[in-house]
Amino acid sequence: MAGRVENLLLDIGNVLVDVEAGRGVAALRALPGGDAAKLGGWVFDDPDKDAFEAGDLSPREFFERFRAKSGLEVTFDLFAEIYSDIWRAKREVLDYLRALKRARSLRVYLLSNTDPLHVPRVFERCPELDFHDGWVASYQIRARKPAPEFYARALARVGAAPEACVFVDDLAENVTGARAAGLDAVQFTGLDALRRELEARLGRGE
Repeated sequence: MAGRVENLLLDIGNVLVDVEAGRGVAALRALPGGDAAKLGGWVFDDPDKDAFEAGDLSPREFFERFRAKSGLEVTFDLFAEIYSDIWRAKREVLDYLRALKRARSLRVYLLSNTDPLHVPRVFERCPELDFHDGWVASYQIRARKPAPEFYARALARVGAAPEACVFVDDLAENVTGARAAGLDAVQFTGLDALRRELEARLGRGE
């Protein structure tokens, strides 16, 4: 890659934090009313979730659609609490990236397909994420990865040139989309592989 790498653009879910949606589903199933058989993982991967992440639904609209589909007797506040209690920080990954940022004077921006219930709550639940210099959520820019608009709008928002960035995501389609948008991109498969990929781009030695 030509040029000096100045920015790390990092996905959040399954890169910096483990997403434990099953915990949320179990908590929802424990609520009164509704049909437990309908409460698989759909609240986290339903088309309504995609629309919520794209900024097409407000938190209340998303909640009302969920309540209508599930039949559950739940308040908005309790739903928001359960829906957002699904993360566990990947501390070894975060420790490595924090040290790398400091050693190489990098800027770190978090780029995520996410919604206004999950952000900023994920930062409250996982304070280890505090080493970032900024974040861009899909709902803010009304585009989701891997759409080209996501990368263009995210780069404009953080003020970074694509040739000065490395993007990391766990999903192959998002990595492919980033490369099509002119970014150097790495698929996250684990800390050891990430370390090798970043050392190849930044040079060895922290």
